[in-house]
Amino acid sequence: MSMGPPLLEAGASPAVVLAMVKGREDRLRKIFRDAQDAADPDQGPNDVIVCMIGTLMSGEWSNALPAVDAFPLRKLNDQMRLLMKSDDPRLPARAIVLNLSQALRRFHTALASSFLDEALSERRKLTKGKR
Repeated sequence: MSMGPPLLEAGASPAVVLAMVKGREDRLRKIFRDAQDAADPDQGPNDVIVCMIGTLMSGEWSNALPAVDAFPLRKLNDQMRLLMKSDDPRLPARAIVLNLSQALRRFHTALASSFLDEALSERRKLTKGKR
């Protein structure tokens, strides 16, 4: 859910996003669970960073899916250094990086606000006739 929009914004085809979710369901579930655990309450060194490396195209361009890795925020510098200095010709010198814990925090804040507004509106309707 939270990874789809950033991938689409970065140019990933919808087919790649769906294939990633379908092909890596167990791995992504663990990443999301870890990110959720780190999301409470504030940003910290254990926020889960998701890094996707590889092609974002599908169809005739490529039949490969991006590699997905996750690590704590405190290791971001080291992980990016390793990736960008890699001599492996199979690894592109680019990555999509997402602080999934932060994205989940924002989602939960928006969701809570939405439900609060809805609950207050319902309460006002119920109590309006009792005054």
